[in-house]
Amino acid sequence: MAPPHRICSEDIECSGLTIPKAVQYLCSQDEKYQAIGAYYIQHTCFQDESAKQQVYQLGGISKLVDLLRSPNQNVQQAAAGALRNLVFRSAPNKLETRRQGGIREAVSLLRTTRSTEIQKQLTGLLWNLSSTDELKEELISDALPVLADRVIIPFSGWGDGNSNLSRELVDPEVFFNATGCLRNLSSADAGRQTMRNYAGLIDALMAYVQNCVAASRCDDKSVENCMCVLHNLSYRLDAEVPTRYRQLEYNARNTYTEKSSTGCFSNKSDKMMKRHDPAEEASARPEGCSAHLCSSWKSSSN
Repeated sequence: MAPPHRICSEDIECSGLTIPKAVQYLCSQDEKYQAIGAYYIQHTCFQDESAKQQVYQLGGISKLVDLLRSPNQNVQQAAAGALRNLVFRSAPNKLETRRQGGIREAVSLLRTTRSTEIQKQLTGLLWNLSSTDELKEELISDALPVLADRVIIPFSGWGDGNSNLSRELVDPEVFFNATGCLRNLSSADAGRQTMRNYAGLIDALMAYVQNCVAASRCDDKSVENCMCVLHNLSYRLDAEVPTRYRQLEYNARNTYTEKSSTGCFSNKSDKMMKRHDPAEEASARPEGCSAHLCSSWKSSSN
């Protein structure tokens, strides 16, 4: 869960706000009130599930999507955080966010922003959206290139020097959110081949896992996501990419034959190897993951 953020300036009394008033603030010409309205919605939706439906009914989602285009970074961050919490475990809000162009605007902002906090909120939003099957095709088309090129590949350490972005510019939480999103997207039948073919993606995921293993960081929270993406992308490989799969199988058999003919094992050992029980098949449905929710305010003790 992302660290919450204090949102109210000292001269604004937030305790008297309501959802209807906060939605009105989103339409204010004053960016300060826009941010306050969005942060209040983010905070309230974290605490109260019914607030999500209320914001939906008042047309607040379209207003928040519009605020993603604000030139003010504080407003951008507030709007992204509010949408992130609004869509958490709410299918109607996810579909409404897509209908209002929220995926397109979130991806566009993620492509250009250098703010780590905004990146955290946007990747968290995309992760939450990715758990709904109806949105996966659009997310694979629109979000995959940005997540791969601006987050996954630079942070993974693969191909250092080939990326225009330095690993230091990507926050670990942003990487975690991005891998969570890809973990969900990799469970979609239509998108697996697109992800397999995306230049550098599999290499980057493998490089990150290998680097974590080498550094004895196997419990790194992003490792599980990376491994699940790789697992999902191997699902039904024989049926979906039969030519490539047969080539890999042929290469593996030849490699095994060469090793067994020149190695130290007896023919009996070879036969035992060939009789080895096969691994269990993957489940009928590739593995996804739960959505991710963040709070919006710092605790009073901080």
